[in-house]
Amino acid sequence: MSIGIERHNHRIYLIIVDNIPLDINAKDKKIKLVDSHFAISSFPQAETVKQKDESAKKSRPSILTLLSRKLLRFTWHLAIKTGSMDLGTENFSDLKYLIPPRDRLWADPFPVKRNGKYYIFIEEQPHSTKIGVISVIEIQESGNWNMPVTILDTGYHLSHPFIFEWQDNLYMIPESVANQSVDLYRCVSFPYEWKFERTILNTIRAVDATLFETDGLIWMFLNAAGKGKSLNDQLHIYYSDNPLGEWKPHKRNPVKTDLKSTRPAGQLFTYNGELYRPGQDCSVRYGYAITINRITSLTPDEFTEEEVTKILPTWRQDMVGTHTLNHNDGLTVMDILTRQYKWLL
Repeated sequence: MSIGIERHNHRIYLIIVDNIPLDINAKDKKIKLVDSHFAISSFPQAETVKQKDESAKKSRPSILTLLSRKLLRFTWHLAIKTGSMDLGTENFSDLKYLIPPRDRLWADPFPVKRNGKYYIFIEEQPHSTKIGVISVIEIQESGNWNMPVTILDTGYHLSHPFIFEWQDNLYMIPESVANQSVDLYRCVSFPYEWKFERTILNTIRAVDATLFETDGLIWMFLNAAGKGKSLNDQLHIYYSDNPLGEWKPHKRNPVKTDLKSTRPAGQLFTYNGELYRPGQDCSVRYGYAITINRITSLTPDEFTEEEVTKILPTWRQDMVGTHTLNHNDGLTVMDILTRQYKWLL
């Protein structure tokens, strides 16, 4: 399966190659990642997308663009789809949108299924404080959903609640760059009670830590940078044989420098024996699009990956960004950035 979006004669076309069902039977022998695998294949339109991104990056904002920023409100909210999903025919037209109240945003969704119900862990950020907390949304089997409940509030900004299972315990690694740390929390009572377990990495400006196990090691992908530097373009890797133990830095950190594909955008997944990693494309703006990378080499000494497809924010007229994509046991979740005229709100 490959997905692309092209414009022609003022219409938007979704280009799909192959008809491959979604594989949702992910199992790992040590870490049980609560996200399952997507199916994917090559994407022949990738070069065209790159050229379009270059043009968008080089163009200077017009006076109209600068004015629109004063007139528009930009908001992150969630998009979900329940039931089976065939990516070979998916065009995002039947997504259900979870819209936050006007005073906040919802982003970075990670789904978990327990006892027949879905729970979506998110960043919830009030506009008044601009400080994120971790909240959870419960979705009933009927499809109805409850307003988020805050489960983690440290007083400094939190986001990206990456969740995994280890030795029958559920753990979370939220982004805590404001604390200059990568911290681990253990679930005491699902889904509302979490306890600080330990600091994995200290004195580091790191974002969006994402774990995956392969070849007997647990790999942690994140973006990191020094004070005052961008966090969107340098990918770092750490590895360990125990997520509660010592983490070693990859020999080649930063393993990749690229504004279009490095910052994590969701759970890694495998298909046909190959490993894929979603990354954010921040070349147009932060969280502009999602790049799917195929990892071709991953050892403590080497790392290479190549772009195979890109998910562009063009299936809605008011949409200008998407930067998280996850799936778990029949539920696909994304976040999207939309714009609306302030006087219409």
